[in-house]
Amino acid sequence: MRAFDIFAAGICLGSLGTAFPAQATDGYYLTGANARATGMGGVGIALPAGPEAATINPAGAAFVENGFEIGVRLLMLETRTSNLFVPGNNVAADQYQPIPDFGINYHLNDKVTLAVTSFGGGLGQSYSQPFLPGMGFSKERANFIQAGISPTVALKVRDNLSIGVGLGLVNEFFRARGVIVPTPQGPTQLPNHGWSQAFGVGGRFGVLWKPVPTLAVGATYMTKVRMSRLKGYDEDLLAGLGESIDMPSQIGAGISVKPNARLTLGFDFLRTYWSDVKAFSEQAGFGWRDNNIYKFGAAYDLLPGFTVRAGTSLARRHFGSDFLLANVNTPGTSSKSLTFGFTKRVGEKDEISFSADYELNGKVEGTGHAQGTVLRSRYGFAGVSFTHRL
Repeated sequence: MRAFDIFAAGICLGSLGTAFPAQATDGYYLTGANARATGMGGVGIALPAGPEAATINPAGAAFVENGFEIGVRLLMLETRTSNLFVPGNNVAADQYQPIPDFGINYHLNDKVTLAVTSFGGGLGQSYSQPFLPGMGFSKERANFIQAGISPTVALKVRDNLSIGVGLGLVNEFFRARGVIVPTPQGPTQLPNHGWSQAFGVGGRFGVLWKPVPTLAVGATYMTKVRMSRLKGYDEDLLAGLGESIDMPSQIGAGISVKPNARLTLGFDFLRTYWSDVKAFSEQAGFGWRDNNIYKFGAAYDLLPGFTVRAGTSLARRHFGSDFLLANVNTPGTSSKSLTFGFTKRVGEKDEISFSADYELNGKVEGTGHAQGTVLRSRYGFAGVSFTHRL
């Protein structure tokens, strides 16, 4: 199959928009966009690697080879909440969820590169019992998925400088069952509207500069994506909150350096503007705040064709402890993660990559009106990907 045929097939595959709920150190976003980046704590703005490089920085597509990559990560989540609403009311849930990703990179000529990559995130949990026992309420379940693809064009302005522009085509899926809200007559349960779908379009921009072969700097910007209404939920749960769940804007900057031929170090900074998303605002009860994330990583060529990686991602938790009650359904409470991974070359054109991501500090003790409630989340990810160079 010709390289361009594979590239076109990727656009068709990406239009399906497949993704699954996940949580990490930044709201509902994963630590890394793929197995390679995850192994280094999510670093990638100034360190393009593999056909999924444009997911992190659209300009990075200009500096990676033709090829395609497909991967999957497994979320393993355990949630335990004690004293929810009333003393002694304890709820629990466990979740195992695959999360796919893919990317295709194709150089039209020495200057122009095309790429199609997947991106997205999500959150949710399915509890084994209702949040308030003995009142006839159904089990609590909430699932939120934002799954997108980004067709991207990268242009090499000079041999060491590129810019990239991409579209963010986002499909969104949401359902909530067993949601309990206070009323003057006492707690009541909202109707179950089943799955509702929305769509939105945004922009993704990046620049990457390599002033010398051993140093690279980059910057990215992702616009806010205004999603269409989620039918059914726009009349109750999301009424007055924009009737939708938008994707926040994000800015980032990164640097990578090679102290020697075998070692690469990288650092990324990201800021996500959660306060612009009404559905996760203080008014909605979630209290998500703008978040700064710091990612550090290292890669070392241990043997010819075998690279090992390690990293960390650090952030402040995206909500305060006084907003714990609403965030029981969004149990991505960790603000720190440790990661490692490796890539093994197989033959002349193929590679296998592995990553592991363990989220730290998942315990939150409620304050204010959430006083007494304690949420404990333990979770991590294991990922693998296959890469073929064309």
